[in-house]
Amino acid sequence: YPFLKSSSFKRAVLKKSASFSRGKKLATANLPRFANPKNRNLLNIMYLVLCVMLLSFFAFSLMTQKLMAYAIHNPTGFVGESTNTASNTAGSTNDNVVYDTSTTATATTASDGINDAANAIGNEATTNVITFESTYLTPEQSIHLQSLRNILSPTISTTESLRSYTYTPQYKALYWLAFQDERRMVLPSTSREIQKLSQRYILALLYFATGGENWTHVYQFLSGLDECEWNGNNDEEYVGGVGSCNGDGLVQTVALWKNNLKGQLPMELGELSAVKVLSLYSNQLTGTLPANFVQMKSLDTFYLHENDFIGDIGFMCSSLSITYFRSDCYGEPPEVSCPCCDVCCAKDDATGESQCFTK
Repeated sequence: YPFLKSSSFKRAVLKKSASFSRGKKLATANLPRFANPKNRNLLNIMYLVLCVMLLSFFAFSLMTQKLMAYAIHNPTGFVGESTNTASNTAGSTNDNVVYDTSTTATATTASDGINDAANAIGNEATTNVITFESTYLTPEQSIHLQSLRNILSPTISTTESLRSYTYTPQYKALYWLAFQDERRMVLPSTSREIQKLSQRYILALLYFATGGENWTHVYQFLSGLDECEWNGNNDEEYVGGVGSCNGDGLVQTVALWKNNLKGQLPMELGELSAVKVLSLYSNQLTGTLPANFVQMKSLDTFYLHENDFIGDIGFMCSSLSITYFRSDCYGEPPEVSCPCCDVCCAKDDATGESQCFTK
């Protein structure tokens, strides 16, 4: 076809081609920025970055919640540093009492954070408050805590004192026994195992009720050792603490004299029926002597002098035969009334020192 070789036809084809190219460029230029095929890779990269940022945000939020829950349970002075110095003997047995060798619970120790939360809850005078147990404990931990509560209440402590929103020394001891105790005793199945668990709870309660974190000597209290070994030498090179356990592993001696105990003695201490020696003199103990101390049928030596007890402790005279009984029953009027005490003491106003007299 000769006309295809003509110069006029070639010029017409070139003109049409140039016009098509300009139209294509113009159409591409008018597309939205991210619809432009040239920028699709950039769009994909930005989408991937956005997804990573969202996932990081959710992960950070979850971690923050866990850290907040951990901060609530982690100690910030609630239990003294010295309680962690004793060697951990978990997993051993003592007189056939079995201890749990599983890993410790997620909730480790109570803290001022729990204290604040519990006090805030306690200020709500309503029965339908949401306790921090339901907020910070897993269902398994709540069941374990309630199982221990059922064992200790009402035979050892009152139900009310073991409820979380009151945050009493009893609840502190219960919480410690459930989650903080390095020597995690399994739930008892025999009467003897119940005695051992109750004894450990009562001694922990004594620690919390009398400001154990400020004691002069902690004597291994709240350590992983068996409670029969919660003792040691004091500044006078005498052995203090608790111990002298009998064949059933029950404590027979509680010797915490001159140890900066403050506050009131818990009534639960009277449940330690095997105790023969209870020496608590020269502390800052206050209030009246709990009436259920008459249950300490084995008590032979009872030193209460140089404290700030008040009231009548004569009820100990009619029910028990205490050989060595000392209290602040001297003076006019005496701080306490004790008709069967063999030694009465009183503080000298001039010197501030205590003077004792044999009846």
